[in-house]
Amino acid sequence: MRSLLILVFLLANCAQAEPLRLIPMPQHIETPKEGKKNVYYELTAKDKFIYNTQDSFYANELNQAIYDKYKFKLKRKSRGSKNKIKFYLYDSEKKWKKAALEYHFNSKFLADDESYVLHIHKHSIQIFARAKAGLFYGVQTLKQIIQANTEGLQLPQIEIHDRPDFKIRAWQDDISRGPIPNMEFLKKEIRTMASFKLNHFTLYTESVFKLSAYPNIAPADGISAKDIAELTAYAKRYHVELIGNYQAFGHMEKTLAYPALKHLAENGHIITPTKTESYSFLSSAFADIAPSYSSKFFNINCDETFGLGEEQSKPMLDKLGIEGLYAYHINKLDSLLKPYHKRVLMWADIVGNHPKITNLLPQDITLIVWAYHGATDFEEQIKPIAGSGLNFWVAPGVNCWGNVFPNLAEARTNIFNLIRDGKKYQATGVLNTTWDDDGLNLFENNWLPLAWGAELSWHAPNTEYDLKTSSAECNVRYQSFCTAFDQLFFSSRTMNKAGLMVSLSELHQFKIRDLLKNKRFFDPIFPIYADDTKERYKSELQDLDNEIDYIKTLLQTDSSIETTNLGSIESLLLASKMASFTLRKNLVQLQVYECSQNRLDPSDIPRLKSDLLALSEECTSIKNEYIRLWNKENKPYWLEQNTTQFDALSSSLASAPTNCLLFPSTQITERGRSFTLKTLIDPAPIYYSINNETPKPYSSAFDVKTDFKLQAGTMQNNRFVPTVQDSFIYHLGIGKITQLLSNYSFYHPSYDGGGIMGLCDGRIGSADNLRSGRWQGYSGQNIDVEMDLQKVETLHSFSMGFFQNTLSWVIFPKEIQIYYKLKADQPYQLYKTIQNNIGPDAKGNIKKDFYLDLENLNTRYIKIVAVNFGNLPFWHPAGNKYQSMLFADEIILK
Repeated sequence: MRSLLILVFLLANCAQAEPLRLIPMPQHIETPKEGKKNVYYELTAKDKFIYNTQDSFYANELNQAIYDKYKFKLKRKSRGSKNKIKFYLYDSEKKWKKAALEYHFNSKFLADDESYVLHIHKHSIQIFARAKAGLFYGVQTLKQIIQANTEGLQLPQIEIHDRPDFKIRAWQDDISRGPIPNMEFLKKEIRTMASFKLNHFTLYTESVFKLSAYPNIAPADGISAKDIAELTAYAKRYHVELIGNYQAFGHMEKTLAYPALKHLAENGHIITPTKTESYSFLSSAFADIAPSYSSKFFNINCDETFGLGEEQSKPMLDKLGIEGLYAYHINKLDSLLKPYHKRVLMWADIVGNHPKITNLLPQDITLIVWAYHGATDFEEQIKPIAGSGLNFWVAPGVNCWGNVFPNLAEARTNIFNLIRDGKKYQATGVLNTTWDDDGLNLFENNWLPLAWGAELSWHAPNTEYDLKTSSAECNVRYQSFCTAFDQLFFSSRTMNKAGLMVSLSELHQFKIRDLLKNKRFFDPIFPIYADDTKERYKSELQDLDNEIDYIKTLLQTDSSIETTNLGSIESLLLASKMASFTLRKNLVQLQVYECSQNRLDPSDIPRLKSDLLALSEECTSIKNEYIRLWNKENKPYWLEQNTTQFDALSSSLASAPTNCLLFPSTQITERGRSFTLKTLIDPAPIYYSINNETPKPYSSAFDVKTDFKLQAGTMQNNRFVPTVQDSFIYHLGIGKITQLLSNYSFYHPSYDGGGIMGLCDGRIGSADNLRSGRWQGYSGQNIDVEMDLQKVETLHSFSMGFFQNTLSWVIFPKEIQIYYKLKADQPYQLYKTIQNNIGPDAKGNIKKDFYLDLENLNTRYIKIVAVNFGNLPFWHPAGNKYQSMLFADEIILK
């Protein structure tokens, strides 16, 4: 009942008079009682500023906001004046309490360095603070009132008492996975996020810091100590502190690829803790990086050390255990940073999985609990860290990585719930993260979820609500936040631009998976996955394309109207164009599929060729716009890697009419398995190669009765260019599935593995690529398959391939049960069970073939049941509330 009353209260509050549009919303706001007259301050050009000269930066900030809105500025006066704006600084608690009595604000409000009191009365505006930071934040609130909460020249009469819930309110920009922002854009980040009252900033750094002893590791566009010094000085004016950052354990593959350091690598990406040279290198790197940052904090990262203890450090693992081995390295790093008076920060995932490590770590360390999914709560991840007694922060994410546009719904829930639970368990800081995993992200798309993190870092969610009521609070606050963001960030006078952002981002939640993923945009026409050819898919694509066209039209109409932060609108428009392109490419892909199956009306073929060429040209146009927006944000580094992807896609679309297609038969005969080749539309001589032999001309279908590698394609400029490159195995089970009694996942089109015959199509999945289209994925269920060999056969062996990467939620089956029968009307008999002997804690991508000697079993019918592991293990970063997946490939009978 209490939850229902709270929910009604929240919704009722939202429905009352329109709230102030402020980010973050202050802790306490008092407004005049209803019916009171003259409840506003009327601003005029004759009003005066009263402030000390050392506070001129804050006065200039405020005056600029007045000028932007009203085209006049106020003049400074030392004292007096009827209408005035005045700053007050009190550097002791005694002076503060005395001022509270004198100026009639709440004397029980005990301010710290970041707190402030803002009074807007009929004839004066006053900002009271204990320190410069509080004055700065009071000015930011007053600026926002002027920007988005006035009627003409009238400012509402209010009294605000405000202070942050978290002392550390930080954001991170990943500068190591592709984009390296230019100095101008980094300064824009500082100004923007400081206006939302964030106070710490870190640049996630792997191999892009220019090291004096290793000048060739970082690119020419890398960041230098001089850059950090300039940025630190700039940030200090905005009360933002730059936190030092260097990845110093895993994720070091680019650094360890440097010839002089290759011998220090374990599993390609971990710097080995077994060699003194590892610490000589890290000591040298810290000597350059650590002094560049004035902050006491330094993030050594040290997350996702997959494979630690498997190679050079295995003897250390055997001696110390994984906890001791990991802690050994962390303590070494801590000792290397102590001469620079740094307090170590590090990601908490390894510690969370191995809680005993906490007893072995330096006691002044700060652990950062990170999670990026939209879980209802994060208590399972936070409680072990909170219980360790060590200081900790929480780190949500804006969900931009790999995306054409961030998944705002996921980010909304993730940021709200992780900060809420962090507050509940007494985290001391929040670090909101952006990541650039595929190197394509434009930062201009990230402002809204970053500002949402700022909102909640200052004014945290209520920690006493139950989950249902907390969700209602999230929704109510997010709605108000988006309204405020639209006014404050865009100075929106026409349409709701934040609403358009949310609308575009909602495409992440549609049935057409990965529509807003970069990978989906760059997917070539081939291969065509079975699930993408269903008729309902076509109507869904057409409906969504119409919706995106509407968003694009609104943005194109409004982009010429005066607005602030136009770059964000331009990036949003580009994202909508990319989403529309992906939809239309998928529609054309359906036509291509029909054509490949000889089901397309000949009269439609010229239109198909025209559509492919138009898509190719549009891809180039999108690339050019992407380049323009990239250059506004970033240095040139990595741009070429991205434009190469655009060029490859454009080329593949233009050349699709002569693309070579392969059609393997779904059955085997006494002659083997038949393979047919043809071009899509335009005739062209086809050449093919078996097992890397010299390519020969193709004239008709050919049969193969063994395992082999195939390449097929056309000649271009007297050079063989294969568009088909595949490997096939030969066995009795090909095409013999009669019933697939489980439902494979539609989470991603490739998870169909080729449809109902995907487990017996003669193609083998690789452990390097979960989305190759070879693996068939099943979520939260067993795999149950029945096969008819069409006659009684003598079987010598059975094998079935499975994939495991527990962090990707894919775990080997508990066991595989093999049944058989001779006749269709008989019940199946259990023949044998194959047990799994590899646990879910095994690291990385693993492929295992579950093999059984069938000892000349005579049978016609086979049934295979692979038993799902169940929910994720309790130590999984996502928690154990979610179901694991099975990923299988070929069932091989010989």
